[in-house]
Amino acid sequence: MRTVLNFIKKYPGILIILILTLFAAFLRLYNLEKYATFLADQGRDAIIVKRIATFEHFTAIGPPTSIGYVFLGPFYYYFIAPWFWLFQFQPVGLVFGVAFFSICFIPINYIIIKKIFDEKTALVSSFLIAFSSIMIDFSRFSWNPNLLPLFALITYVLLVLGFEKKRYIFFALFGIMLSFSMQLHYLALILIPPSGILFIANILNSKKNAKKYIVGIFVSIAAFVLGTAPLIIFDLKHNFLNVKSFINLITTPNTISSNSLANLFGAFNFLNQYTFNHSVPEIITTIIGLILFIYFLTLFRSVKLLVNNKNTLFIFLVLSIIGVSMYPGPKHAHYFGIVYPFYFAVISLLISRLFSNLFGKVLLISVLFFYIYLQAPGYRFFYADQLDQIQHSKKVAAFLNQKIGSAPFNFAVQPDGWQEDAYLYFLELSGKRPVNRELREVTGQMFVLCGNPCDPYKTKSWNVTMFGSFKIANEWDVEGLKIYKLIK
Repeated sequence: MRTVLNFIKKYPGILIILILTLFAAFLRLYNLEKYATFLADQGRDAIIVKRIATFEHFTAIGPPTSIGYVFLGPFYYYFIAPWFWLFQFQPVGLVFGVAFFSICFIPINYIIIKKIFDEKTALVSSFLIAFSSIMIDFSRFSWNPNLLPLFALITYVLLVLGFEKKRYIFFALFGIMLSFSMQLHYLALILIPPSGILFIANILNSKKNAKKYIVGIFVSIAAFVLGTAPLIIFDLKHNFLNVKSFINLITTPNTISSNSLANLFGAFNFLNQYTFNHSVPEIITTIIGLILFIYFLTLFRSVKLLVNNKNTLFIFLVLSIIGVSMYPGPKHAHYFGIVYPFYFAVISLLISRLFSNLFGKVLLISVLFFYIYLQAPGYRFFYADQLDQIQHSKKVAAFLNQKIGSAPFNFAVQPDGWQEDAYLYFLELSGKRPVNRELREVTGQMFVLCGNPCDPYKTKSWNVTMFGSFKIANEWDVEGLKIYKLIK
């Protein structure tokens, strides 16, 4: 006991970060299955990951993006597959895997920010992440962008270590981690411009190590290509389908806007709303944004300022915000996935410097508790009605399993795509898969699930009309759904 107390006395930060991690774990795991989202995307992922974990099919592509139908890489599926196997293919395994890495984000952030700045800043930023309602939301359902804050921060620190240690292994790990981040969401490509600035600045700053850093660029690129190999192989086999879609996406008018200060500060305002779970007066966000942007510009006065580790994080923060602001569509919370870890660190640096004396420390504690007060309304798993979407899908699939029998079947939901794969996943677990609709395969029976009032005879959905002429053999009300059995 004396040894433990002496260790705590010598390293109080370790005790604090342990306590924060425990709080973070509680907020991320409490009643997890009851409130976890399990809709079409999660059902689709569950089907794909199950087939990977059972060695049935090893996919070379990941999920499609929401615009342009460009496929991501498959990293997320393989990364999360062991958790699915561990939980015996129950969907909560996917959610728990995401929650676990979100919990790990707390001590990892502490280690990284302590290295870049100091322990006080590291503790404050870890506190902000632990109690952040948006970070908690990301941790409580399975979705590829939800891991991006953690991967963006690790990508950044590996690049910093490459310049600091002057070892190729860190540049290789940086390239691989950048590839993995991009496979979580294509917005991770925004990490490339600040990384390029750091490479150029370090090459100019050190003639002695310039050659090593130039080689480091090629090592990073080679590692990036290696990490993206499955997607590259898929494209080579499919006439560059993904590359063509990506080029078409970025060349389509209005996909990327010409950036303006209005767009930039608008994006920064959204970032603050998501970060503080509260509408922040625009005048305040504009002032703070101007300060950050002006400080960012001053860094370009000298190469030595650019290569300073404490400044590199500012470079990543500002360029990431600029990158997100160039997207003209709605600024959803997950679009800022690469921005959050840098912003939490900068906020923590500012407030830890402002509250440095004894009175300031008391004030700092008050500020942190006020932060929790702002975040608390986002802890909906304490007071909102339970979603219980996993159990809902399981019960509907169990009912269908009895009605389908052993005969082949077609399957559709109304409206199109609504929760379809969530039901199909549990049907697949019981050994039942519908025939391939995309190949126009038609059987003697079809099951149509309506989330909203619908009439199979009047629907214009191709998913139903492709079945051809039919009559309704039966209908049931199950779990708030209307289920129709159509037969020829």
